[in-house]
Amino acid sequence: MVDKAGSRYGAVETYGLAAVFDAISEMSGAAYALTLGTLLVLYAFPLAASCAIAVVLALRYPSPAGASNIPTETMAAAAQPAAGPIGEVFKNRYRILKELGVGGFATAYLAQDEELLSRPVVVKILHSSRADAWFLRKFQQEKEALARIDHPGVVAILDAGETPRGMPFIVVQFVDGVTLRNVIRAALGKIELGWCAKTVRQIGSALQAAHDKGVYHRDLKPENIMVQNVNEDAHVKLIDFGIAAIANSVYDSPDHSTRVAGTIRYMPPEQIEGRSSAESDIYAFGVIVYEMLTGRTPVESPWGLVGADANRLIVKPRDLRPEIPEEAQAIILKALSFDADQRYHSARTMGDCLGEALHSSKSACG
Repeated sequence: MVDKAGSRYGAVETYGLAAVFDAISEMSGAAYALTLGTLLVLYAFPLAASCAIAVVLALRYPSPAGASNIPTETMAAAAQPAAGPIGEVFKNRYRILKELGVGGFATAYLAQDEELLSRPVVVKILHSSRADAWFLRKFQQEKEALARIDHPGVVAILDAGETPRGMPFIVVQFVDGVTLRNVIRAALGKIELGWCAKTVRQIGSALQAAHDKGVYHRDLKPENIMVQNVNEDAHVKLIDFGIAAIANSVYDSPDHSTRVAGTIRYMPPEQIEGRSSAESDIYAFGVIVYEMLTGRTPVESPWGLVGADANRLIVKPRDLRPEIPEEAQAIILKALSFDADQRYHSARTMGDCLGEALHSSKSACG
């Protein structure tokens, strides 16, 4: 589960206001200043609170003037443990070899399974600094989610346990490939239609397998889709179910409480408001396909999602790439509806319909 091109395992998860602040950090200088000012005015914070927030933002997110892109790995940097377990052996079996990447509440390591001919595996360890009740529950629920799903397009869980320091870890399948993010970058944002047709069918099938087991990913994006054999018979796997919502979870809290979580450019309006479902993942699926075909996300500013009219907000894919079949565009726009009831209700149906439309320019799906 490592990206050969150098990107991290999994993704930096963002929660609540952290997601908002990370989105601000990606804006240009003018948008950055305007957005911060608008937020303070619209929400009428008391003067003292406004000053405090401004100071925190200034320290955490220096002005992006003169920079086109600023990394949003602040949560990961803050959560990174001081000393890793490189060289340690967990459960007398898993020897930790190197760090693969740091997420919002866990670090992933490449390890070898010494009971199975040194087979490579990935060990994901919860940060001690993130060991409050909610983070612990989500970590356990990732284990539950992967244990429920049995599909070749979803990374498999192999084992679980605790480190010598008492922190929980899970062992998952090592995926020898690259992230879909790197495929998009290599294609300069315009992936070949036939390749995209085969890939979206696989994504839809894998996502449906999760939904059939009551698992909703909530952070579906190119960084969380691994691709093997990119230039041959490509095969995809969904990874990083760390913030998934799980129906009837054995680890659910008594009050069923949750937190707003996800990556804001891939989150539909209802998820930003704290509600998520299978249709929320289908919206993210639509954003991913839009990005695969055009090189950009349909909503450039995350603030546009709140109270916006989707028909005016979203630039149609064919406006950016005319060769996209009209039927494929219609399927993508249906998935991107701001009204969850208007989206596809089956990820497999969406993937199959879109694959057919991209491959033959025709589809029997509405």
